[in-house]
Amino acid sequence: MLDGIQKIPIFQWLKFSDTDLLDFGQCVDQNRQRQFAFLFGVDGQLLSALVMGATGAVGSTYNYLGKKTNQMLEAYERKDFSSALNYQLCIQRFINFVIKLGFGVSQTKAIMTLVSGIPMGPPGSHCRKPPRSLLTMQKLN
Repeated sequence: MLDGIQKIPIFQWLKFSDTDLLDFGQCVDQNRQRQFAFLFGVDGQLLSALVMGATGAVGSTYNYLGKKTNQMLEAYERKDFSSALNYQLCIQRFINFVIKLGFGVSQTKAIMTLVSGIPMGPPGSHCRKPPRSLLTMQKLN
């Protein structure tokens, strides 16, 4: 896929959305000289991707896990890898919690409403409703 990119003069970045870090590493290795921004799209593996050469991230959980993610990035920049790992593990625990709820648009909207206090509106009619436990947590806050 990346072989023809040099023909696109304005090409600046790519988002890698697979969990295969071997494939991601090969992508970085083969294209490092082109100085692309390598954005990683698997939020629960960002720390590992940074080590492999990711220069940024794009993901849905950063909407409500932004503070923890920024703390992880700051620890990584300070080379405090123990703290960075602890933040990544905390993020993973929360992502696992959300996955158990269904991790769809409705769950994400409910979590965003819960975390931000800003009503995100109901999910579209094509989406599954969030679990009652999450809706109850919203009402308590």
